Amino acid sequence: MKRTFALLATVLLLATAGGGVAAAADGTAGVTYAAVANETPNGTATATPTANNSSGGSSEPTQTEANADLYIEQPRHISSSIDATVENGQMTYTVNGEVLELEPRNFDPENVVKAAVREDAATLKFDKAIGRYILDTQGTAGTYQVMFRTRADGQVTTYRATIQVQQASFAHLAPGKVEEVREKADQYDWVVSQFASADLLADDAGEERVEAVIDDAVTWYMFYDNPLSGLSGQLLTFGIMLIKWPAGWVILGTVFIIAFWRLGKTKKQNRKLKRQFADIENINESKREAQERELKRILSMQTFQDLGLTDTDAQAVKEHCNVDNPRQFLDKFRDYFAPSRSVALLLSAYEQLGHAISVTRQDGRVVEAELIEQAAVPDGGVSADASEGYPGS
Repeated sequence: MKRTFALLATVLLLATAGGGVAAAADGTAGVTYAAVANETPNGTATATPTANNSSGGSSEPTQTEANADLYIEQPRHISSSIDATVENGQMTYTVNGEVLELEPRNFDPENVVKAAVREDAATLKFDKAIGRYILDTQGTAGTYQVMFRTRADGQVTTYRATIQVQQASFAHLAPGKVEEVREKADQYDWVVSQFASADLLADDAGEERVEAVIDDAVTWYMFYDNPLSGLSGQLLTFGIMLIKWPAGWVILGTVFIIAFWRLGKTKKQNRKLKRQFADIENINESKREAQERELKRILSMQTFQDLGLTDTDAQAVKEHCNVDNPRQFLDKFRDYFAPSRSVALLLSAYEQLGHAISVTRQDGRVVEAELIEQAAVPDGGVSADASEGYPGS
């Protein structure tokens, strides 16, 4: 009986093992996948799994490709905008700057298993502090291909983008330096226009002629910027000759004599001009006095009726002001409203209000007045400023 059970168990085990081998032989086990790119309407590529008859394989995650939607931040000193275009299904960003910050918008950076830039001159690193990728172009303009590979939910997605850097390196200038650079740029434009007008930019312009003009321009510019730079070459030789040889002494003496003669002549002309100006001032003063005398003479010969007043008004002015003609009226008007009289009236008014005022006089004229003690001001009255002074006439 034991032998019978042992025999049945052995047959059952052999039958089971044979079925497993047969299943493996007909190709239903050991399935593997190969990525076959298929274009999808949204511009991404998917991979279709295909069966492989190799035994012992395992299933791989689905692989797809898509455009990387990035928010790119340029350096703060760059004011140009960022252009994003799609060409042949590839996203291209046109930017400026040496170091750029890339922030993904269509995938999570935590799912990124690999990030790289194709060009060797640049580096792409993730900054955990700001949660962005840093693309450093090392100051080199050009086109950079960036790639981000993510793995999530058993699916591998590769995001790609092209970043075209038009200008990578910039010069930082202080506000005062900007105007200087602009002036030099204007000077450069002027030099280019001068070269163009002299036909030095033409294709048939001789190289020696152009170099000669440039050398002369550089020499004169250096002399203008620093006159001591002229002490080289022929100028230095000429200066040594003037100091060392008697002929040079004669030349230097002649130059100094001419300079002193010219200086003395200029001083003489200045003194003459000063006298002329003084004469002109005297003449103007004499003219003013003559005009004033002529005006007084004309006014003394006229009547108030000649000035447009009626007989009644003219008689009233004569009686009230005790004058006979317009000239006497003008003289009395000037005397009445003279600065000294105005100051006296003003001081008298302050004294009547009870204010204590210190007055400084010079040659009988008030030159300064200071309020020492201010009287009580009634409601609705006007107060005096203690710091207020009154100029003399």
